[in-house]
Amino acid sequence: MKTLPTGSAYAIWVSIGASAAVAYGMITGDENFSIIKVLLLLGMIACVIGLKLVSS
Repeated sequence: MKTLPTGSAYAIWVSIGASAAVAYGMITGDENFSIIKVLLLLGMIACVIGLKLVSS
């Protein structure tokens, strides 16, 4: 957290946790697989990367 603001670090951890939970659910069959969900998860990860680039 020396190089990231607290808000950005929190957003990163939350998005990692949410993405991992949904991915695990899709792998185990508890969560319905959908291309839209995968694209939205990728979009969320792209937004977190954008936060890192903007905070530099």
